[in-house]
Amino acid sequence: MVEFRKAYVNAEKGDIILVIGTHEPSKKEIPMAAEGAGAEVLKIEEEEGGLWRIFIKK
Repeated sequence: MVEFRKAYVNAEKGDIILVIGTHEPSKKEIPMAAEGAGAEVLKIEEEEGGLWRIFIKK
Protein backbone atom coordinates (compact mmCIF):
# COMPACT_ATOMS: atom_id res chain seq x y z
CA MET A 1 0.00 0.00 0.00
CA VAL A 2 2.83 2.40 0.85
CA GLU A 3 4.53 1.86 -2.51
CA PHE A 4 1.23 2.39 -4.32
CA ARG A 5 0.72 5.72 -2.57
CA LYS A 6 4.22 6.87 -3.54
CA ALA A 7 3.63 5.90 -7.16
CA TYR A 8 0.22 7.58 -7.18
CA VAL A 9 1.55 10.87 -5.83
CA ASN A 10 4.33 10.94 -8.44
CA ALA A 11 2.09 9.94 -11.37
CA GLU A 12 0.61 12.41 -13.83
CA LYS A 13 -3.10 12.45 -14.64
CA GLY A 14 -3.72 9.74 -17.26
CA ASP A 15 -0.72 7.62 -16.23
CA ILE A 16 -1.20 3.89 -15.71
CA ILE A 17 0.16 2.51 -12.45
CA LEU A 18 0.91 -1.21 -12.27
CA VAL A 19 0.89 -2.73 -8.79
CA ILE A 20 2.24 -6.29 -8.44
CA GLY A 21 1.92 -8.24 -5.23
CA THR A 22 1.10 -11.40 -3.32
CA HIS A 23 -0.39 -9.96 -0.11
CA GLU A 24 -4.05 -10.97 -0.34
CA PRO A 25 -5.54 -8.10 1.75
CA SER A 26 -3.72 -5.53 -0.40
CA LYS A 27 -5.46 -6.90 -3.49
CA LYS A 28 -8.69 -5.49 -2.02
CA GLU A 29 -7.31 -2.45 -0.18
CA ILE A 30 -5.38 -0.94 -3.09
CA PRO A 31 -8.35 -0.74 -5.50
CA MET A 32 -10.49 0.80 -2.75
CA ALA A 33 -7.79 3.40 -2.00
CA ALA A 34 -7.33 4.14 -5.70
CA GLU A 35 -11.03 4.67 -6.31
CA GLY A 36 -11.27 6.78 -3.16
CA ALA A 37 -8.55 9.02 -4.60
CA GLY A 38 -10.45 9.40 -7.87
CA ALA A 39 -8.45 6.89 -9.92
CA GLU A 40 -9.90 4.18 -12.16
CA VAL A 41 -9.10 0.51 -11.61
CA LEU A 42 -8.70 -0.83 -15.12
CA LYS A 43 -8.00 -4.49 -14.47
CA ILE A 44 -7.00 -7.00 -11.81
CA GLU A 45 -5.12 -10.08 -13.03
CA GLU A 46 -4.47 -13.12 -10.86
CA GLU A 47 -1.99 -15.92 -11.47
CA GLU A 48 -1.43 -19.28 -9.87
CA GLY A 49 0.68 -19.09 -6.75
CA GLY A 50 -1.06 -15.99 -5.40
CA LEU A 51 0.61 -13.37 -7.61
CA TRP A 52 -1.66 -10.54 -8.75
CA ARG A 53 -1.42 -7.36 -10.84
CA ILE A 54 -3.62 -4.29 -10.57
CA PHE A 55 -3.71 -1.71 -13.37
CA ILE A 56 -4.82 1.73 -12.18
CA LYS A 57 -5.32 4.88 -14.25
CA LYS A 58 -4.78 8.14 -12.39
